[in-house]
Amino acid sequence: MAYSVSISQAISIILYIAVKMKECKYEFLTTKAISEKLNIALPTAVKILNSLTIAGLTMTREGAKGGVLLAKSPDDITLLDIFLAIEHERALFKTKFDFNIDGDTVILLKNKISTCLEEAEDEMKNSLKKTKVSDLLK
Repeated sequence: MAYSVSISQAISIILYIAVKMKECKYEFLTTKAISEKLNIALPTAVKILNSLTIAGLTMTREGAKGGVLLAKSPDDITLLDIFLAIEHERALFKTKFDFNIDGDTVILLKNKISTCLEEAEDEMKNSLKKTKVSDLLK
């Protein structure tokens, strides 16, 4: 499998920000505080937050009272949104086979395996699309 732990960390970050926004009425959270509270290395948290911001899921503000907030309501963010922010369109399964075997049967089997794995990934994405951040906060 190719996906990283960053997806779980990104979901945790989004949930943490959502909870803090509800508690603190939109006070910006520092990346350092997020990193410390969630036990995510600061460089990793920065990288994840950059990806989330580029995807339009978080917003940042510079300065003494700066930090990070959600750019959208938890009702408008799905787990698929977070997944795509981190993994982009990178495939979960390796479907390029380097067999030293030729023949129609091998080509047919390769195609069947690729189709099966692609369908599994599509089903996973459809499942992630059904879950909103607000669902997890209930």
